Amino acid sequence: MNRTLTVGRVFSVIIVSVLLSMLISVAIAAAGSVYAEGADQKFYTSLSLLIGQGFMIIPIVLFLSARKESLIHRFRLRTISGRTAGSALLISAGIIVLVDELDRLVNMLLPAPELFANMESLLNLDSGGFAIISIFTIAIVAPVFEEMIFRGFLQKFLEEKWQDPTRAIMVSSLFFTLVHMNPFWAIQIYLLGIVLGFLAWKTGSIIPGIILHGLNNGLALFFFKAKDSIDPVYLWGGHVSPLFLIPAFIIMIAGFKQLTKTSVAES
Repeated sequence: MNRTLTVGRVFSVIIVSVLLSMLISVAIAAAGSVYAEGADQKFYTSLSLLIGQGFMIIPIVLFLSARKESLIHRFRLRTISGRTAGSALLISAGIIVLVDELDRLVNMLLPAPELFANMESLLNLDSGGFAIISIFTIAIVAPVFEEMIFRGFLQKFLEEKWQDPTRAIMVSSLFFTLVHMNPFWAIQIYLLGIVLGFLAWKTGSIIPGIILHGLNNGLALFFFKAKDSIDPVYLWGGHVSPLFLIPAFIIMIAGFKQLTKTSVAES
């Protein structure tokens, strides 16, 4: 039996995982549309996202376990120091604001049709079980499992296979973008994937990426819910105010500089 891990085999496992996740999500959401009404349908929708995200990691775990591979090694589940975590927080604080402005610029130049624009309704949380499940899924489950799959399993394998981290980061980020299946968010998702990939490669761990990914998703929920209160202060002419953009850029640069110093000191 050939146990060699090839590029084609790795991509095949991830594709199967994503398709399984989608099928389960669609099945649960469809059941909700048939058997539930009103608020209960929202509950089924959020439940479909949670269970779908959870199932996405299962085929990969089973595949690696069957090969008797170390899950900690393959998923880059390496612990990080407090200084590295602090660097990740600084980078996250800056990147999130800059990506938000990029999103506004892209939407201005390439407005999303109603079908894709309506996807933002997932961020419009009500109270109760729907809100709790949605927050847990979007801000915690999705960042953890997606980083395990794309920056852990896929990118790490490509780095080892190609001995070229730049190529590995670019390809894994492209695949990460394609999986989200939204061409109107493609630029934002791809650039965010590049940063997440760099953090994983630089630190040897997906934890900094989980911090950035989780904060990005969580703050998106918060800003959408509280936009009527935040927008008058945060925005200027429909774009992020320079009062936030300039400090965000400075904080991001400071975070990357601190990360570089920390990586050198800990190597």
